[in-house]
Amino acid sequence: MRRLVKNTTKYITMLIFVTMVLMFSGCGKTEDDADDSNEKAGSIEVITKGNDYEFWNVLSQGLMDGAEEFNYKLTFESPNDGKDVDTQIQLVKDAIKNDVDAIVIAPLDAMRLNKVIEKAVNKGIPVITVDSDVTTSKKTAFIGTNNENFGAVAARHLADDIGGIGEVAMVSRIKGDQITEVRTNGFKKEIEDHYQHISIVDLVYSGGDEKVAYDETNRLIADYPDLKAIYATDERDAIGVAKAISEHNLKDKIWVVGFDYSEASSEYLLDGTIDGTMIQNPYNMGYLAVRNIVKVKRGETVKKFIDTGSTYVTKDNYNDEVTQWLLDPLGKE
Repeated sequence: MRRLVKNTTKYITMLIFVTMVLMFSGCGKTEDDADDSNEKAGSIEVITKGNDYEFWNVLSQGLMDGAEEFNYKLTFESPNDGKDVDTQIQLVKDAIKNDVDAIVIAPLDAMRLNKVIEKAVNKGIPVITVDSDVTTSKKTAFIGTNNENFGAVAARHLADDIGGIGEVAMVSRIKGDQITEVRTNGFKKEIEDHYQHISIVDLVYSGGDEKVAYDETNRLIADYPDLKAIYATDERDAIGVAKAISEHNLKDKIWVVGFDYSEASSEYLLDGTIDGTMIQNPYNMGYLAVRNIVKVKRGETVKKFIDTGSTYVTKDNYNDEVTQWLLDPLGKE
């Protein structure tokens, strides 16, 4: 073919024409091939609840890997205070003003962000919620854990641990926070519906503060001498609870079931102070958020709820290959 082109003007002309057509048509490039170009496919504003949890580091890596694959530019924002809903609202307003192509947000409130999210969607900006959700149906999708279901799973494991009999307390993060309430209510409903010999004697809130969880656990130990177990709905709650249990040398008397994972909580898990913890998949939350934004931009329909799953981890399955990836998808340095 090259010899023919080289020897005839006709074929040279044809080759130049075909080359120009390919250049102006983008060479048939799809969004999956977008990373071959220096031009970004679009911009995504990411608004998290904070950046001081290992959970957010893993979720962010999933976002970055997705953005690299599909050639999107990411901007990360978060309030300094993990309870500052007003700042999250303002960050969404700023993203709308900056005409971003999409927004990924882990909302701090299930209702107060509805109006500004609806405004973004009405302006043609898809909004995907991750980790926690809002109540408006106008959001593009929610990607995360079925927290009510896994609150129930945590309840079943805890009930098995204590033989279906005894007093149980709960240490939860923030009263009124959507994800906290769902995890709490899922656990509570499962116990009340299926375990008549287990009584929930107290529910306390830590505000996401490990020290408060620690102090409240000390009070629970003093107030309920027959306490058999504590359910903690958050990584820091679990650490605060475990620290108090450990200092009182009660790990063989009071069972602890937690939610989420960090290097600090792993020590308590491996020494048996924390008997089990519900592990989510934040990496997939981030990666699938970008992937579904790409689908929306292509005009495809996406599911309103994408469940990234959860796994119950104990020291018995801690070293399993799948468990280790979930615990440390970024790899230890």
